[in-house]
This record gives sequence, structure tokens and C-alpha cells, in this order.
Amino acid sequence: YHRYREDVDLMAGLGFGTYRFSVSWPRVMDGDRVNEKGMDFYSRLVDALLERGVAPWLTLYHWDLPASLPGGWTNRDTALRFVDYALAVHERLGDRVGTWTTLNEPWCSSFLSYAGGAHAPGHTDPREAVRAGHHLLLAHGLATRALREASRPGTELGITLNFTPVAPATDAPSDVDVARRIDGTANRFFAHPIFTGEYPDDVRADLAPYWDDDLVADGDLAAYLASLQRVRGLALAGQVHALGKAVLQRGLARMQCRAGFFLHGRQAGVDAAVFLQQTEKARRIALVLTVPEDQRAVLLQKHMLLELGYQ
Repeated sequence: YHRYREDVDLMAGLGFGTYRFSVSWPRVMDGDRVNEKGMDFYSRLVDALLERGVAPWLTLYHWDLPASLPGGWTNRDTALRFVDYALAVHERLGDRVGTWTTLNEPWCSSFLSYAGGAHAPGHTDPREAVRAGHHLLLAHGLATRALREASRPGTELGITLNFTPVAPATDAPSDVDVARRIDGTANRFFAHPIFTGEYPDDVRADLAPYWDDDLVADGDLAAYLASLQRVRGLALAGQVHALGKAVLQRGLARMQCRAGFFLHGRQAGVDAAVFLQQTEKARRIALVLTVPEDQRAVLLQKHMLLELGYQ
């Protein structure tokens, strides 16, 4: 907070062309009122980046939700409040920031948080997770629509989704089915509605016991479809699943052999960069896709077809 100028100097010295940072919703908004001191910090940060020739890439939500919002993401009203927050930030920074991400990895702030109990609020209720997931996507769609109307020409709007390549451990029907189910909630629950305007039929069927009849209102899915402009996908360490057994983590090389993992990037006219990082626990693959308006990339994996592109 106090040494951001030194941080920016380091970025410029390393040759960074872009810096992606996240705005803290509770820091800049106090209920419906803008916290000027919080907003001023991000304004100073953006100015410092531009002074050093580093383009600011702003993410609006990276899991820090105001505690004053009742029910968190299980409450539909939170999506509407998110739109107000997004427009408040844009009013202050939209004249200088050209790239905006609405949500960072909504799977983490829905299924991992409300069903897995790993992130705040630490609940283990599948019904809450489904509600949170839908309302996060709704927040993305509505905010993107509002920001597009308010933004200057050339502004790029998008979302960051964390994809987990999933493969069955064997060709047994039980393993194939459990991999399909996990792929459905981890990947297709979020990607499919953004690209098609519909939730996958098999995912709806799998989640039927936890899917409230009034969850999806008229116009919700149209808001998803209208939101697409830029997708940033993060594919973490792949997973191989067998029914009733623990998850087997696989790095990129193992996944290529085991699951038939393919990336079709350049031939589709898409700038695709793959970065590998060796960690103490596992090898991870980070996949960054920038999708031009008239082109598409296809990420193919055995038992999974996910198209990233424009309909």
C-alpha cells in the first residue's frame, strides 16, 4: 500500500507491459457510498503505472466481498450491488484503464466456498454453491453490459475462468461418468452459459436436487451471452478421476500421454501462451487465451470439448 511506486518501478525495470491487479470491493465502497480514500489509492496506482509505460489491467472481484451484503453470493441482490460497484470504479478509473476483468475464478467463490468449505464463508451446502455460481455469472453479465455502455471505444471487458482438465482413470463407464460430472461443475457450469446462453443439460440434471426452481430468472442467460469479449483461461494441474478413489494430479506432460490433452491455438489465429512453473507440490500449466472477435480457439481433451469463441 505504501510502497506501490517502488513496485511499479520494479515492474518497469523488468519490462512489464501490463500489470493485472485486483480492486478490493470493501476498500472502495462503504455500503452504497464510495470510500474516497480507498478509491484514491487505486487512482494513484493507475497513474503510476501509466507514467512508467505499464498498462493497467483491472480485476473487479478477487474474492473479497463486503460483509454487509446479506447472504453473500447466495443472494441475487449481490449481483445487482456488484453492478453498482463496477460502475463506481469505472467512473473514477475508466478514463485511464482499458482492460477490465469482472470476476476472478468464480468457481472458487462458489463451489469451493459454499460447498467445499475451503474459502470464505466456509460452508458445505451444495444448494448454496449452485445459487452462488449462478449469481456470480449474473453479476458478470450485468456488469459487463453496464460497463460496455459506459466505456470509451476500445475498452476490453472480460472474465477469468480457472479450467481444470479432467480425464477418467480408465475407460470404465463409472470413471467416465465421474470425470464428466467433475468437468461439468468445474468447467462447463461457467464456460457454457457464457458462450451459448444456456447451462449444459447434463449439468442441470446432475445438480437438479440442488437447483431451486426460481434460481434462473427471465433474461439471466441472455445477459451471460451478451457479455463475451475477452476470456482468460487458467488451466491448472490436470486431474484423473476414478469412481471412489482419490484425485490423481497430473502435470502437462503426463496429461498429454494419459488423457490426450491438445491445444489448438495458432492455427485458429489465436495468441496462446503456455507457461509452466515447477512447484514443490505439482507442476501446473497456465493457459492464457486472447480471442479475437472473429476467431475461436478449441481446447480438446478426451471426454471433453470446450469451445472458446464467439457464437
